[in-house]
Amino acid sequence: MFKTKKLLPLRHALCLLLSLLLLVSCTPAQVSPDMPQDDPVEYFTLDATAYAIVPEADVEDENISAAIKLLSNACEKLTGAPIKTADDWYRDELVRYDVEILIGSTNRPESAAAADLKYHDYFYEVVSTGVVAIYGGSTEATLAAVEQFLKDCYGYEQGVSAGETKDIPVGTSLNYEYSYRVDELTICGEDIESFTIVHNDNATGRTISSQLRQDIRITCGIDLSTTKRNDYKGGNAIFLGMATPEGKHADLDYGESSFSVNCEESNGDTHLFVDSTVSYVKIVEAFSRLFLKSARGETLDLSFDNEIFSSHLKDADNELTLDSTLESETLATGVTYRKLCYEDFRGRPVIAYVLEADLSAVSVVNATPNNDYAFGDGLKATTEAAMQKLIDAGVPVIAGVNADFFDMKGTGAPRGLCIKNGNVMLGARNRPWFGITTDGKPVIGEAKEYASNYEGRLVEAVGGSAILLRDGEYMNLELDSDGYYSEGSYTRHPRTCVGITEDGKLLLVVVDGRSDESNGASFLDLADIMLGLGAVDALNLDGGGSSTIVTAKDGALTTRNVPSDGELRPVYNSLVLIPR
Repeated sequence: MFKTKKLLPLRHALCLLLSLLLLVSCTPAQVSPDMPQDDPVEYFTLDATAYAIVPEADVEDENISAAIKLLSNACEKLTGAPIKTADDWYRDELVRYDVEILIGSTNRPESAAAADLKYHDYFYEVVSTGVVAIYGGSTEATLAAVEQFLKDCYGYEQGVSAGETKDIPVGTSLNYEYSYRVDELTICGEDIESFTIVHNDNATGRTISSQLRQDIRITCGIDLSTTKRNDYKGGNAIFLGMATPEGKHADLDYGESSFSVNCEESNGDTHLFVDSTVSYVKIVEAFSRLFLKSARGETLDLSFDNEIFSSHLKDADNELTLDSTLESETLATGVTYRKLCYEDFRGRPVIAYVLEADLSAVSVVNATPNNDYAFGDGLKATTEAAMQKLIDAGVPVIAGVNADFFDMKGTGAPRGLCIKNGNVMLGARNRPWFGITTDGKPVIGEAKEYASNYEGRLVEAVGGSAILLRDGEYMNLELDSDGYYSEGSYTRHPRTCVGITEDGKLLLVVVDGRSDESNGASFLDLADIMLGLGAVDALNLDGGGSSTIVTAKDGALTTRNVPSDGELRPVYNSLVLIPR
């Protein structure tokens, strides 16, 4: 008892001290923005010690090789040294490097989620100070992911921007999900992933199996394997160009352009047969458009009972969808310029350049080499050179496109009607044409219409190859003797076109083609583009390597498109807009 009384004041002192300490620790601190936080940000640093790790199985894949080359070029630009590479093979234990960029579905745990991605999807993440994971649902998507990672994190774009070296915060990531038409595709209730595409062992068989494989990837994101008929060993399968696993045709009259589709069960396997005796390439194209193109929603089940379908659907065009407006500019009073990006049925881009002109504010001239009235002896000039001649002559130009077809290997003379400043240099022959009347109105006509209705009434005119639209209706797009659209209707090339809207405005359109950046346009595509822009009449002009669009600003000329020849092609004449 005595001892307890003696210790009591010491206990009170200790309690008082503890209370003061607790009070201080609970008082909010005034934190400077420069002070380190509880969870300081960590960074990934790209340097000369970095290794690109690729799956051993994908070392020879062209997309992975391209990704490594791209990453190495970027690393050399950013750090002064190309990146080192290694595959993910190992014997007894996983040996890791200090800094790793994982490309594709490697055996590293950070790449495990790659197996869950669909074909066109991709993902990248700065996982730690020593690991970046980049992968896609396919090697093609993995390449796209590497391109996006370098662009987003370092501003590097090959051939465009060298980017800049900087540390990337750990946790930086991007998850790209492609917009598939359906979430789940089945055939007679069986998941599409369980199917193999079976084809005949020839060039056509390989072509159509690759085509259908691509169409299915776009529809649902699943990439099927393909095999030759003689190598098929059983299982769920899609048989192309045959009605039995042995490669026989059905006893049906397919006529000129029809095909049959049939589902059968055999020994527990589901077989889908797409059969015909006509062009398999066009039949598979028609099958995809009829059953896959319009598919939308969560699920799509394909089930057929020996049904016959016609390929006479509008299967000759790309079914273009306007994706975005990349550029838009007013060039002068009454003249606007746009660069539009369309997407075709298979997800490929189609770039179109559009000039829209109010002819109450501007005039159209037939620009020729040296700005004169001669042709022959190979006399030609690029659209840009022809416009420069006008500038040199004191004519303020606004924009222009190439015009008529011409004798490429001979005289260089135009193929059709050629009128300049009221001077008839060449008659219409048997070709359609575009012209400006003496009262300033635009008109498109057949060859016979010139002689009967417009001779002496045009001040400027150039020839073309096919009238695509007349009064808002498709023209010159008839089926051929085999039941398909004519060659010009379905082949994709760079194109140039002139159109007239219902209120009399002029449209000059150029479409790039023959490249990964733009798939080109068929006649049907071009007609659809012109209709979408408001044209009621439209004429196809010279295309291919001739297709060119040039704009002017402060006397300087700029070629807006990417000519497929890799350089501007000299042509005979061009349609050029000038102020009134």
